[in-house]
Amino acid sequence: MFNIGYSSAQGIIKSAVGLGNSPFAGSNLVWLLMLTGGAAANLAFCGYLFRKNHSWSKYFQPEALPLYGLAILMGLLWGGSTFVYGSAAPKLGTLGPAIGWPLSLTVGLLTANVCGMLAGEWKLSRLAERGWMAAGLAVLVVAIVTLGWSSTLH
Repeated sequence: MFNIGYSSAQGIIKSAVGLGNSPFAGSNLVWLLMLTGGAAANLAFCGYLFRKNHSWSKYFQPEALPLYGLAILMGLLWGGSTFVYGSAAPKLGTLGPAIGWPLSLTVGLLTANVCGMLAGEWKLSRLAERGWMAAGLAVLVVAIVTLGWSSTLH
C-alpha cells in the first residue's frame, strides 16, 4: 500500500514543486501525510495492547536498555531508505514509482540476506534452501535489470 499511496499522491508532489519546492521536499510531504495516519492507528492499538496485557513494565527493565539503541537504529535505517526512495523515484521519470519501489524492495532483500549470511543465520540450512534463496534473489535482480533496460527504450 505504501507505493500505491505514493503513486496516487503525485499531484501533491507536483503542487509542491509548483510552489518552489524540490521534488524531494514534495516526497517528504507525501510521507508525512501517509505515515502520520498509519502512526496514529498503530500507536493507539499498541497503547491498547500495553494496557490490556499489562506489559508497560517490560520497557523499564535493565536488560531492555540495549534494545532501545537497536530500535532507534532500525527506525533510522528504515526512514532513511524511505527518504532515498522518495528522492530517487522522481529522477526515474514517469515510471519512477513503478521501477523505484521494486528496486527499493530488492535492494532491501539483498542487503538483509547478505547480512543474514554473514551473521550465520543460514549456516544450519540445507543447500537446497540456500539454492532457492539464491534463485529467488537472482530472479529479482534480473527483473530489476530488465525494468531498468526497458525504461531506456523509446
